[in-house]
Amino acid sequence: MKRRIPDSRAYEKLKGIFKKNWSGITLADAAAGTGLSLTQIRDLAPLAADEYSARLEVTESGEILYSFPQGFKSRYRGIVPVIKRQLSSILRIGGRVLMVCFKAWIMLMLIGYFLLFMAIALASLFLSVAASSNSNNRRDGRGGVNVSFGLFGMIFRLWFYSEMINGAGRRYGGSFGTGFPGAGNRTAAGKGRPLHRAIFSFVFGEENPNPERELREKKEFISYVRSRRGVVALPELMSLLGQSPQEAETKIMSFCAEFGGVPEVTEEGTIVYRFEEILLSGGDSGNYDETSSVSGLPQPFYKKLKVFSANPGKMNFWFGLINGVNLLFGAYFLVNAVKAGVGTVPLTGIAGLLFGYLSRAGLNPFPIIGIGLGFVPLLFSFFFWLIPAIRLGLLKRENAATRLANFRALGFGRIWSNPLSFRPQTVQGGENCRPLNPGAARDRLVKDMAAYTESEVTIDGEQSEVFSFPGLRREKDALEKYRRTMAPGGSSAGKIIFDSMK
Repeated sequence: MKRRIPDSRAYEKLKGIFKKNWSGITLADAAAGTGLSLTQIRDLAPLAADEYSARLEVTESGEILYSFPQGFKSRYRGIVPVIKRQLSSILRIGGRVLMVCFKAWIMLMLIGYFLLFMAIALASLFLSVAASSNSNNRRDGRGGVNVSFGLFGMIFRLWFYSEMINGAGRRYGGSFGTGFPGAGNRTAAGKGRPLHRAIFSFVFGEENPNPERELREKKEFISYVRSRRGVVALPELMSLLGQSPQEAETKIMSFCAEFGGVPEVTEEGTIVYRFEEILLSGGDSGNYDETSSVSGLPQPFYKKLKVFSANPGKMNFWFGLINGVNLLFGAYFLVNAVKAGVGTVPLTGIAGLLFGYLSRAGLNPFPIIGIGLGFVPLLFSFFFWLIPAIRLGLLKRENAATRLANFRALGFGRIWSNPLSFRPQTVQGGENCRPLNPGAARDRLVKDMAAYTESEVTIDGEQSEVFSFPGLRREKDALEKYRRTMAPGGSSAGKIIFDSMK
């Protein structure tokens, strides 16, 4: 999303000097090269750092050095970001349209085709009786047997649908559409999730358990910063969101651009991020609670895992089985339509009766039986299984990424709580924090933190590795010292001196 630029001309000048000195430049050098005031540059530098993925370093004199190691490419402007946004919007809208169409198709197949096949069964029964009365002297009775087997298969299918749709309602306290157990919370009237919602849950899954994730991340961040006197360090954001140092640096610059944050350097040469505007409150004082310690540990923002469906597994099994019946009957009618088109094999059973009846009525039986009763149910059955299968694969991958992110948040928090004595094997998360390969995830934790700051490793008496991050300990001490120089509690916005309604 493109940021609002308060002074576009000044911003273009600052971009120009950053681009010429992409390997590293201080804000004082930027002021000398552009003629802009340091106040303007301090306001605009976080916006440019966010848009062009800047890296912040500290010089020996204690100045912040802005560099752009990934190249001077905008994250928000230019043809590539625009195409990505447009393509994402098109795919999102197209996906919703296709989902609505397929939902309508599902109800047409499960209800409309049920009535259609019932009519075919009744017509087949009538034609079978009529054919038997006209050929009562036929010795082998082969035609009657074929019709009987075809009719039996159709009646079995009708019974199957009827038992699934109506019987389920009887068993679970309602008629068609009242619901199944376990599919949702019951209302006071005892009705649960409607049948069509249970079917949609099997095909399309449930709603996103992490709605508006970015918005919630921002709220968690603001709440944390407010409880820490408006100052935050990069490892804290890593512990809060479970992000690597590179990801956290990009995120913190985005927050700086959005919430008026400013990077500062402590006396010890540590970079911290100050958000004074976030502390402003409409009351006489800050309307939030500060923790007892200005260096309290971040509470990780754990994301929830997605579920394949809210339905019981047995219910999904029956939905899949019904679709298998659709598949078999669609294949039966399609194969018989092909046989009739070739003309080498005489048709028998229900397909033969339908072809004969439609032909005598002056209708073309091939599109009706081959497409309407064969290809359409076959295609529907294919997608009815394909969509959940693809969704299951994506869900496993997304949940694996969610578990890993939650595990990383937990692990970074453990390192931040005790930088001088971290034992990776002590990081044990619950179901939402259990990665597929815990050993590899722990190794990644240590490597990511070692890439951010200096590290040391020793072996304890139990032959276990113990990692120490002395640079992180110094950063933590410097952060605590810096925070104590800030006023506790929130800043009041002051008394109201003008009201537009008065």
